[in-house]
Amino acid sequence: FGNNNGLILGPRIPDWPGLPDEQLTCQTFIDGQLVGSGGATTLPGGLRAAFAFALSRSARRGRVLKKGDLIATGNATGIHDIAAGQSARVSFTGFGEITCHAVAAAPDGVGDDVGGQR
Repeated sequence: FGNNNGLILGPRIPDWPGLPDEQLTCQTFIDGQLVGSGGATTLPGGLRAAFAFALSRSARRGRVLKKGDLIATGNATGIHDIAAGQSARVSFTGFGEITCHAVAAAPDGVGDDVGGQR
């Protein structure tokens, strides 16, 4: 199971702290079918509470977050099964989208690197 094996980054959202949570929405599609929708309002306490929780938890564990660190604040549209060969698209309303294609995992040490990453 690997929903925390990495992050896929989309375009930067300028001044996101100044935007209302209701404006920060997204939809997830697998093979063109809508499988989830949500946004900042679906996170417990909202996006800012999730961000504050991540900062506090990291600090208590002795890992103070620094500028440039990446954090995941939750799964705003839920967790969705995807099989090798399927494609996913996540649309961030008004801010762009991310697309990806699922492939079967290779055993450790086997396979080609993609952009320096596995």
